[in-house]
Amino acid sequence: YHYFLAHRHRFVQPILLMVLILSVIIGAGYRSIVLKDKFVYPKEGLGWSISMASNYGRTPGMYSWEEYMFTREHPDEYVYTVGKSKFEPRSPMKSEIGWPLILHLILKDGIKGLDNIALFIARYQLMVELFVIVLLFWAGKGVAGAVGACLAPFLYGIFKIPMVLMSEPYYYYWTIPFSALSLLFWTVVYRPGDDRMKIHWKYLSFFLYGVLIGFASFVRLYFMFLPLFMAPLLFIRERAIKKGLVLLAIMLLGQSVFLVPQVVYNKKHFKEYALTTRGHCHLFLQGVGFYPNPWGISDARDISMDEWAKARGNPNMFKDVKASEEWFKKQYLKMFREHPEIFIGNFLKHLKGGLTVSPTDFQFFGLIDEPTGFYLVNKFFPWLVLSALCILFIVSRDQFWIGVAVSLQGLYLLLVVVTWFGNYTPFIASYIPVFILLLAMAVAVHIKVFIALVEGSIRCWVNDSDIRSLPKTVIDCYCEGWSGKN
Repeated sequence: YHYFLAHRHRFVQPILLMVLILSVIIGAGYRSIVLKDKFVYPKEGLGWSISMASNYGRTPGMYSWEEYMFTREHPDEYVYTVGKSKFEPRSPMKSEIGWPLILHLILKDGIKGLDNIALFIARYQLMVELFVIVLLFWAGKGVAGAVGACLAPFLYGIFKIPMVLMSEPYYYYWTIPFSALSLLFWTVVYRPGDDRMKIHWKYLSFFLYGVLIGFASFVRLYFMFLPLFMAPLLFIRERAIKKGLVLLAIMLLGQSVFLVPQVVYNKKHFKEYALTTRGHCHLFLQGVGFYPNPWGISDARDISMDEWAKARGNPNMFKDVKASEEWFKKQYLKMFREHPEIFIGNFLKHLKGGLTVSPTDFQFFGLIDEPTGFYLVNKFFPWLVLSALCILFIVSRDQFWIGVAVSLQGLYLLLVVVTWFGNYTPFIASYIPVFILLLAMAVAVHIKVFIALVEGSIRCWVNDSDIRSLPKTVIDCYCEGWSGKN
């Protein structure tokens, strides 16, 4: 038995590598099938991104309306060129401009045909998906040891929802790898109890994490407040407010690398120091359209909101954004005072649905099919996660705080969407890797507790220990690293 304890890592380490390789192979296979069956792209929405990507080197954030129309009218004849397009970019983008930058970096000069461009992007996203599988392997290991390292990449590898998002070449998908990289930071890189990391490396890691979140915000602005949302965890884990403030300031400094240029860009083109010049107060009301309501909002589309607003005296939604936003803000406050139960009820319904992602395309290939699988996970998932966190609080404080960090990131990514909207899958795409990691963590913790109970009982029997030593022995067994490290 003692020989087994000393040498079991030689058995476990090859298994971990095999599981990772199998997860990548299985994930690649299923993603290839879904890409073949589900490949689709918004022809109306891709043209402006392609035009902006083509001109990013000379005029960042600008696109050509003529080039956009050409991609719609002659999609098969369009040829993507880098920096030498015959179309003059004159139109600035009002929203985030990070997605065209990604396209500018990955697209090859001379690709002909919008279909071929879209397929090239989708294939690139497939490769990114395999990278996410590897990231979740390390994140799963950080939060739940060897069992978590096996479950997290495997579950993500067979989960259908990210595959469907991957098959559509659009910026919604790219929140997934950014979210997975953030998880890697909080589960593997950030270890406040590890004195082996020198302080300047720790500062550098926080700065680079800030740059990552800044670039993620450059693509999808709702990442922007994630560092602030995670700040309380810093203060708790560092056990010093000053240390926490320094690390937070370093993160925000890194984030500014991409946020400041976007503010300057909006000042240059729209005469306003802002991260975005698009309207946002109308979003408070837009989500009401998902449900029957007494105010006559029929659905959540921009066009429907514009028609609804015009009928009530606000003709400026697409003309005078500032005036329109003030009008929508007053309407929102008035409607909230009239029926707060509608907004609160919708929020709770959205949050509950968002916790388990979405019933649409909810399938773990070869393991759980929809819709039975969705209802099963929907029923037990929150309680599995809560019980796993309670177990970690008792047996391993370090892993408990890592689990809390994962949960906080997931809560933030849900709140920024479901406060106003339903759990529409593309909107909450960034939550998908968090959901998979939490599910893997919950299952892994319960498996490890069962193994620790069995092993603890064996160890007490082998060592002729008293039954009162069993709880401590079980905790020791749980905390031991089967792969050679705790």
